Amino acid sequence: MLALVSDELGRELTRTGIPATSPTYWLVVRDATGVVTSQIDPPDDDGTNPMHDLYDRDPTIEGIATVSLVRPHGREELLASVIVRDPENSDLRRAVLRVDSGGAVTVGPWEYTII
Repeated sequence: MLALVSDELGRELTRTGIPATSPTYWLVVRDATGVVTSQIDPPDDDGTNPMHDLYDRDPTIEGIATVSLVRPHGREELLASVIVRDPENSDLRRAVLRVDSGGAVTVGPWEYTII
C-alpha cells in the first residue's frame, strides 16, 4: 500500500505542484475497482481519522491511507497512516519528497516513525 501511495501522490504532486501551505491532507483508497486519491479537509479537533470509519463501514476496501504533507526542519515530508485488509495490518511511516530538475516529484523511501 505504501508503494501505491508513493505512486499516486508522486503523480498528483507532479501534476499540481507541492502545496505552499501545510499541513495538507489526502485520502488514498484501493478496492477491487481501482484506486481513488482525494485531497481532504483536516482531521477534526478531536483527532479522529476519517479513514478508520470508512474502512470499518466498507468491507470492499482492500487498503486505505490518510497522508499529510508536513514541513519539519524546512523540508517537505509525507506522513502516511495505512490500513490493509488482507492480512489485516496498519502502519505509520514518513517519507521525504524529492523534486527533480524537470519538476517531477518522487516519494520515499518510507521510514518508520513515531508521532
